[in-house]
Amino acid sequence: MLFAIHKGSVEGYAGGELEVLHLFSTVEAVAAAGLGWVLSDGHAEMAPLTSFYNRLADLDKIDWEIMKSRYWFDSDEHPDRKRRRQAEFLVHDFFPWQLIQGIGVFGETTATRVREILAKANHKPEVSIKRGWYF
Repeated sequence: MLFAIHKGSVEGYAGGELEVLHLFSTVEAVAAAGLGWVLSDGHAEMAPLTSFYNRLADLDKIDWEIMKSRYWFDSDEHPDRKRRRQAEFLVHDFFPWQLIQGIGVFGETTATRVREILAKANHKPEVSIKRGWYF
């Protein structure tokens, strides 16, 4: 999706990727909070190829090498990379703000704006510049 935003291919959104914030937490924090969740080993809409799990022990079902890759296009040798790269960790119904551990942004301008907004909040996740997370 971020690549589609980068290319201007998302109908109804023209803000570009520089306005996108990445809110992050951990699987362990979600599990400790007792929230309902599910993990997929690929794009959720691609059943029956994609499987779903709800145990921390099943994190090994994720293709972590693809997750670390900057590019994950399909090839003759690896025809299923795109589906696997779109694995998801989904939390049911509601994600508490207190579980957000950090906010990744592209640059200092956005970081400053986010910090100004967070100044009034009780919970202030760390805001950090993560240019490698963007195209």
